[in-house]
Amino acid sequence: ADAVSGMAAGAILPFDYVLIETSGLADPGPLMQVLWRREMATSGFYLDGVVSIVDAAHAMRHLRPSGPLGLMRRRAEAEKQVAVSDLVILNKVDLSDSPGALEDVSRAVEALNATAPQLRTSHALVGAATLLHLRAYASDSALELRRAAAGGAASHSPYVSCVSLESRAPLRLDALQSWLRALAEDRSDDVYRIKGVLALRGEPRRFIVHGVHAQIHGFAGSEWRDGEPRASSLVVIGHRLEGLRLDESFAACASDGESQSALTDAGECAPCEEEEAAAEGKKRL
Repeated sequence: ADAVSGMAAGAILPFDYVLIETSGLADPGPLMQVLWRREMATSGFYLDGVVSIVDAAHAMRHLRPSGPLGLMRRRAEAEKQVAVSDLVILNKVDLSDSPGALEDVSRAVEALNATAPQLRTSHALVGAATLLHLRAYASDSALELRRAAAGGAASHSPYVSCVSLESRAPLRLDALQSWLRALAEDRSDDVYRIKGVLALRGEPRRFIVHGVHAQIHGFAGSEWRDGEPRASSLVVIGHRLEGLRLDESFAACASDGESQSALTDAGECAPCEEEEAAAEGKKRL
């Protein structure tokens, strides 16, 4: 309580980072939404990233259950935890039955979340530096997104889809805003995570999009380099998403039409906002 009071008074806190650990059966979505609310822009903290630890020796019985009791062993919470993660740690690799079995786990995780890096370890031996300062909600790097898009239009489990969308034509900001708004209104419960690096018509800077369920924020990133292809990459992870329908509607954001809005000098757009500058100087969560 004293630390929180000190934060409100502008005092220097005795810690730099806050780690929130949830149980293995927890749904991280509600917690992420609280930490990703616009009100957090004025707090001393910001959401740095989500890390999941996967038991590589036993995960398949929950991610890919088989046999007559397969449906009973399936854990929707486990799938969602992986789906919303920004880093996945495959633990207990020393107990995996075989290299092939470990690869099966890795592929199952990638089917749920193709953009999250995977780290293999045993006994949970992971350095703190690996877990901290992910900047997952402020990054303008498109490498992970394009790696996912290169693998195809979509990957999925029976219940969770990871849909990769691309456009080589610049997008209209007004059309993109309408598309994101419709997605948030129509499928907010089903969309677990959105992350993207986009090229807007007439805008020299990358446009970064991050979202959790209905809360979707956008902000201007770094400028495109001379000669760099200005392609848009967006990944949508959620419950039984229709990849083809998303791909067609996303592509329509690049169709000809008169743009009705543009980024301000501060890199803002309504209802999106500049997150990178707001994140500077805050404590990480």
